[in-house]
Amino acid sequence: MKKEAPALRDLAESLVAFAGKCGADEAEVSVVDGYEFNVDVRRGRIETLIEAGSRSAGLRVIKDKKTAYASSSDLDMGTLKRLVRSAVRRAALGNPDEFAGLAPFAKERVDAAALRLYDPAIAGLDSKTKIGLALRTERAALSDKRITNSYGATFASNEIRSVLAMSNGFVGEYEQTYCGLGVGLQAGDTDNRVEDSWSSSKRHFKDLETPEEIARKAVERTVRQLKPRKIRTQNVPVIFEPTQTAWLMGFLFGCVTGTAVYQKASFLEGKLGRRVGNERVTVVDDGLLPGELGSHPFDSDGLPCRRTVVVERGILRNYLCNIYAARKLGLQSAGSADGSGVGTLGGGCVEGDIVAAVRIELQPGCDVRGDLAAQAQERRPPSGHPTWTKMSRPRPWKRRGGLPQGVPRDPGLPRRVRRQHGGGLAPLRREHLAPAARQRGVRDEGRDQEHELVPERAARARVRGDAPGAGARRG
Repeated sequence: MKKEAPALRDLAESLVAFAGKCGADEAEVSVVDGYEFNVDVRRGRIETLIEAGSRSAGLRVIKDKKTAYASSSDLDMGTLKRLVRSAVRRAALGNPDEFAGLAPFAKERVDAAALRLYDPAIAGLDSKTKIGLALRTERAALSDKRITNSYGATFASNEIRSVLAMSNGFVGEYEQTYCGLGVGLQAGDTDNRVEDSWSSSKRHFKDLETPEEIARKAVERTVRQLKPRKIRTQNVPVIFEPTQTAWLMGFLFGCVTGTAVYQKASFLEGKLGRRVGNERVTVVDDGLLPGELGSHPFDSDGLPCRRTVVVERGILRNYLCNIYAARKLGLQSAGSADGSGVGTLGGGCVEGDIVAAVRIELQPGCDVRGDLAAQAQERRPPSGHPTWTKMSRPRPWKRRGGLPQGVPRDPGLPRRVRRQHGGGLAPLRREHLAPAARQRGVRDEGRDQEHELVPERAARARVRGDAPGAGARRG
């Protein structure tokens, strides 16, 4: 952190105790101290520069199975005590919910230090170095004569310290860092203009791809789309590259959350133990991978994060439930609750009963990319051709409220690139966005429960060669 962190643990524990004195049956307090840096450059000039520290607190009180929330970016004890008293009074005005309540105290603990979530090297980077990395990335990309324009390059970093205290006896805290670097490019002329991007996002600065490597990949991804050739409409084998697979995993996550299941807003509702995919498909939500984005020692219910097999060889094995959804469904929590702002949100804002994927991933098979391409060619229809095409995704600017639920965002890309390309596809979570610095003032209003509607989608792929913009080229 850029400044000495306050005694966040003592603050959280004292507020939990004060809530009990005010009449709350149960209480939960999260406190976050964060520092963020973000620079956007374009054509060698700085367009946006953000460097800010932030502190925030969020609390949840439960009285007679009635719940109220409050949050504040003012950590003055007098202000926070007023919020607690107000929240307890408002809880009495709500409707009881038999499933409301804190999770049982878990004796099991995950060693935060062993997860390697914090990198002091990121805290040691000065602003000049960070700006220089973004400038160097764009300069390397524009040195390729095939690139005609730049959407800009971005370097972003976060340092976050999080504390969670509960009246059930749980108290946990940890520090984490993040850094990201990316660039968006454009190539071609008016009648053949293409665009793409690349970024790298890591917890440790030494693991970040170099500016030259990021620029090279961005250039390759952009220019490979030049001069596409149309093909006739036909059924063809489809191979998804890793970035597209990440987007598909985001959709799958939205379908397996306990919240979507108990609201009957998922086509996977009631399908535990049934086949939902090919036997080669195994999907895991793992929050215990050392040094990886998405890893955390505990979730916002105070339960230890863990490894959960969601789909095993095509069979749906588990839903991703927080404690509330688990109670409603009669299941076990997956240790992936994302409701209190601790760790996962990077802010002290309680959002109710939300679940977030810790680190959902598709387990690799035994085939490599070249082998898959060869198999696709062998199995193609007699009149068909293996093709390469860029799969379209929902355009976020056509949706009110930003990106579709479940689509990971990547702050390693410039803002204009995130608008163009759906936010990037690195497996990032919301703590890698701007933390509580965006919160201003004091809020103690109750929050509506957040939910999502998950549409069913067909699994069959078809290439349309006669549609405008459906350019593809043969593999």
